[in-house]
Amino acid sequence: MMGYNLTIGELKVSYCQDDDCPDVSLTAKGFSHDEAPAFGEISDHTSSRYPSYSAWSDFSMSVGLFSLFYGKNCSGELIRDDALLRNHPGCVPLTERHRKEINEALANFKKVYPNAIATYGRPAPEGKMVGFWHDKENPVENGWLCRLVWLHYWVNWALDNCKQPVFANG
Repeated sequence: MMGYNLTIGELKVSYCQDDDCPDVSLTAKGFSHDEAPAFGEISDHTSSRYPSYSAWSDFSMSVGLFSLFYGKNCSGELIRDDALLRNHPGCVPLTERHRKEINEALANFKKVYPNAIATYGRPAPEGKMVGFWHDKENPVENGWLCRLVWLHYWVNWALDNCKQPVFANG
């Protein structure tokens, strides 16, 4: 399965003058906090996540953040140049505009889904296709809330604590 390697944190510059492969790259130094969001993922408590391309796209569309990540509206028209996933791989400075949109998305989400609980659903039973199976006891919006809570926590933390806060994807 292909996907993103998302990290929110402090800008990290890698510089190599090797004659065989000179290179400069930008990424994020990740962080881990005991009090950071945890939902049973391998990357719990960290500022990194590893979603599939389709899971992140579906999530961003469902919570109203598609343009924030991809810079396009639903019809594919480019509408912004500060999108967090505008280049893949890439590294983008986090701004107060990003914070505001994510904070508003979380508040709006809680209004639309007041009963959502930040937890991931059970795996699809054997013989059921994942994309067509719905866990009535743990609806898909619960998983969206997990991602939104993680994003909210780390973007706010990075903007409050990093000298050069960035959103990196690899």
